[in-house]
Amino acid sequence: MSLAPFSARLRARLLRIVFDLAVMLMWLGRRPRVGSVRRLRIDGPGGPLPLRIYTPRGPGPFPVMLYLHGGGWVIGSLRSYDGLARNLCHDNGCVVVAVDYRLAPEHRFPAA
Repeated sequence: MSLAPFSARLRARLLRIVFDLAVMLMWLGRRPRVGSVRRLRIDGPGGPLPLRIYTPRGPGPFPVMLYLHGGGWVIGSLRSYDGLARNLCHDNGCVVVAVDYRLAPEHRFPAA
């Protein structure tokens, strides 16, 4: 099914809201504690990109994992994958750098 650009954007936004709520509810009360979470922005070719750095408790140094959330480049966000990023940090004892990216269809390839 082909959608007009406005319809595609509206459908994507609605899917994102439902997806974010479902994933956040899944982690409700189950998010592991980590040492710290820093919220930053880095410069990207199409503008700033938000990221979060999750650091485990205890003395470092720690290995580092780069995490790009799932969602097929259309849904998902740092907010919806916060529980999973915390879990990766806590269970693996590593710093997790979770990078958000621009989503389709608003941002066409290769903007993400």
